[in-house]
Amino acid sequence: VKLTEKCVEVCFEHQRIASPPRSQTRYRHTTVDEHMPPEHWAYKQQSKDRFVAWAEQIGPQTKAQVEAIFECKAHDEQAFRTLKGIQRLANQQGCERLEAACQRANVFKMTGFRRLKAILNSHLDGVPLPSDPAAEPIEPHENVPGQAYYQ
Repeated sequence: VKLTEKCVEVCFEHQRIASPPRSQTRYRHTTVDEHMPPEHWAYKQQSKDRFVAWAEQIGPQTKAQVEAIFECKAHDEQAFRTLKGIQRLANQQGCERLEAACQRANVFKMTGFRRLKAILNSHLDGVPLPSDPAAEPIEPHENVPGQAYYQ
């Protein structure tokens, strides 16, 4: 290894194998992205935009679930591990089942990997969602007072 003011030269068997510029940052590591192992590179490439774009490819319910997960975290990076788990669920269970599980979770205002996994494990993604009870009219019977009662 040969150090100059502007570069670091690395040789092996009298052959130069690397000659990167010397960093002027003291007491800190400086890493060139191209020299990172593939796992580190993949981790560094994670971003909110990438996760949202992936979820959009699955469907609108998955996208809504991913956005809800980001909203409940103080920092975007805190959601990455949860979202990697959800991506794994999509690979294991299939995109259609994940979309159905996300729809159920969104209706019941549930977020997170554990809840989606529980829905998928109990096969609730295939059960029809309950209809909105407020939208159905109540049939008249003796316990329901008529219009005159409220005047």
